[in-house]
Amino acid sequence: YMTGQLASHWGAQAQVVDTPGTYSLQAKTEDELITKQVLTDPHFQLKPDRIVVVIDGTQISRHLLLAEQVRVLGLPMIIVVTM
Repeated sequence: YMTGQLASHWGAQAQVVDTPGTYSLQAKTEDELITKQVLTDPHFQLKPDRIVVVIDGTQISRHLLLAEQVRVLGLPMIIVVTM
C-alpha cells in the first residue's frame, strides 16, 4: 500500500492510504490480503475512519461485492464510479 497527505484549501488535512486493487475482502491474493488487513485488523497502524471504494463503471457487477463487504464493516464509505 501507499500513503500520502491530503490538504484542502480551507485547512483540513487527512492521511490517505491507497491499497492495491481488489475485488473482495475474502482474500485470495496478496493484494486482497493487504486491503483486508487495512480495513479489518484492529492492530493495523493506519486504521481508516472513512473509505472510498473506486468501482470501474464498465464492470460494476464485479465490484459491487467489495462495496457490500465494506458497507458491512460499518465505516463511513463513498463509492466512486470511473469510466
